[in-house]
Amino acid sequence: MPTITIRLTDQEHVAVKQVAEDEGVTLSEFVRAALHTALPSSQRPRDTLGGEVPPPDSIPLHERQQLALLHRILANVLPEDANGPDGDREYQLRRAEVLEKGYTGEYYVEVAGFGRELSKPHSALLMDILDMFRVITASRARLDKEGTRLDPKTDYNLVFRGFDFHEPLEAQMAEYTEFLMNDGRWTDLQEQFNANDRGNSHVPMLSAYRRMLNEYRTIMATRRPGDYRGRLKLSAEELTQIAQASIHPSHRQHPSGDQAEATSQQTG
Repeated sequence: MPTITIRLTDQEHVAVKQVAEDEGVTLSEFVRAALHTALPSSQRPRDTLGGEVPPPDSIPLHERQQLALLHRILANVLPEDANGPDGDREYQLRRAEVLEKGYTGEYYVEVAGFGRELSKPHSALLMDILDMFRVITASRARLDKEGTRLDPKTDYNLVFRGFDFHEPLEAQMAEYTEFLMNDGRWTDLQEQFNANDRGNSHVPMLSAYRRMLNEYRTIMATRRPGDYRGRLKLSAEELTQIAQASIHPSHRQHPSGDQAEATSQQTG
């Protein structure tokens, strides 16, 4: 595998290494994944994408035997008038025949509807993002109750708006987010999620969330060990820092003081 050399300052190296450790991956894996996010979807390695599993070119004999047997069992237990997602008796017997005779061109039916696995690092990243927005949301509510108002653009950039359904990996993360919420987890973010077209941001968000998460982790690192309450409270200044991190560097505040509009600045 070809290699590239990236020069970092000591501080940058420590920071990147810490984030990689937090996500449970090696430094090389983290940097490679970060580089993948900069590529267009069509050029990313398939293992970084979500979407459906491609049909297998071949299925081992013992698996064909097991699957064919399951199809035959199902054919014998389905009601005579079956017309559900499992089809009817004839359909199940034809699926068994495909496997027994090795018609590889029909194997796609066996994996139809199966999604690619969402890797453990990506699953952990998603949960870290949700945890961050949980703290952000609670902190915004506390400041609002105290009468502290954030700048409207800052407030806008601190809303969890889901992921881009047109990006395979982000679409899979959105589906997993909905699954987690329906399972009773992170329900405090459900209102924001549903308000944004049921979690469809319509623009890529993962890069912005990564930048926000890096800033959030930097802030959390200043908290005293064991200070649980302190970890749940972000000041207006800290929230502003996180919101600023969501903005792509090319769209951040110019020396003149002008700032790009928030509606498109988070992408990239």
